[in-house]
Amino acid sequence: MRALTLDDIDARIASLQAEIDTTGSSLAALDGDITLKLLASAKLSGRTAAEWNAVSPDIPLLWGYYGALKDKVAEIVALRGTRPRLRIEQLEELSAQLQGDSVTVPADPGQVGSRNLTGTPLRKAPITWLQSTMATMYRDIASVVDRVCAAWTALPRLDTLDATLTGLIQTAGNSGIKPPAEIALARSRIASLRTQVHADPLAADLSGVDAVARQVETATEVLRGAVAARGELAGQLTAAAQALGAIGTLIDLTRTARAEASQKILGATFGTVDADALAARLTRLGTNLESITSVGHGDWQEARRLLGHLDQQTAALRDEVTLALRAVKGPLDTRNELRGRLDAYHAKALAIGLAEDEGLAQVYERARTLLFSAPCDVAGAEAAVREYQQGLSRPRVVGGPDPA
Repeated sequence: MRALTLDDIDARIASLQAEIDTTGSSLAALDGDITLKLLASAKLSGRTAAEWNAVSPDIPLLWGYYGALKDKVAEIVALRGTRPRLRIEQLEELSAQLQGDSVTVPADPGQVGSRNLTGTPLRKAPITWLQSTMATMYRDIASVVDRVCAAWTALPRLDTLDATLTGLIQTAGNSGIKPPAEIALARSRIASLRTQVHADPLAADLSGVDAVARQVETATEVLRGAVAARGELAGQLTAAAQALGAIGTLIDLTRTARAEASQKILGATFGTVDADALAARLTRLGTNLESITSVGHGDWQEARRLLGHLDQQTAALRDEVTLALRAVKGPLDTRNELRGRLDAYHAKALAIGLAEDEGLAQVYERARTLLFSAPCDVAGAEAAVREYQQGLSRPRVVGGPDPA
């Protein structure tokens, strides 16, 4: 061991004093770390328990080493004093203190042979060994604490995700919607992750938190779509009711038209038109709609499926009722169309000076009588109107007799 110069001694003392201050601050911060305090009382398992059990005994030992180093530095500072010069034996003593096994360190309880009857420390060590050992111990302890802290920061995020799921369940209930399956899956994953992060944070797969977050996003989107669809269902049910009401109106018109045609059209026939049967089908569809509306209070998806079938049945019934109405109104429409044609032909007769033609006038009166009598002989009236129209088109000789 070489003797140090006074300048070397002063430089080392200054460096040690600065390190004492820095180390003291670091140890104080570590001692006050909330994660370290929680680790001391937590029920740990697995990898985390193993790593914590390996470093936690070093915490009081680290403080003991720090106290020993601090005392030794204070002793060296006192030995150095403030003298501008030192004798050779003083320099040698200070050099030995700074470089040799000068620090009495606490016994390491984990080291074989460290215990004794009186409990007094059993070894001396150089300052450099103490510095290196303390740095290693601090690094290992801080590593466990920091990594556990990083893992435990996932817990508030898991709580937030769980609260979001609770809100989604409430929204689903308020909207009369069964919560999406993604919610139950996400909650199960959150419970599993929370247990793992609490007990063995160093082994927890924190990428699972991101996976849960994506599940929550998916559940949110699914529920948002369900709420929108549930709202649309109400409008669709209203539209379905209106469509059935419109069909009811068409059936009423069919009944009225049939009764009118029966009175006003001679020999009117309506084929297979049965307004009562159509009305009975409409009643069944109305009952089905009531049932679908009830289903929609608990299972909107099933209600939409059933409503799709009802819409198809409604469209088919509407088409049949429309055809039936057209069938019963056909003779009346034909009569009315013939009336319009007769009026038009008579106007033409007036325009070309044939209104007073005796033969045409007789045909006109016969057609008019047929069309405006009840019941109306539509076939006979149609023949008379055609005869009148043909009479207007027949060539004539001015001043001569009508052609045969």
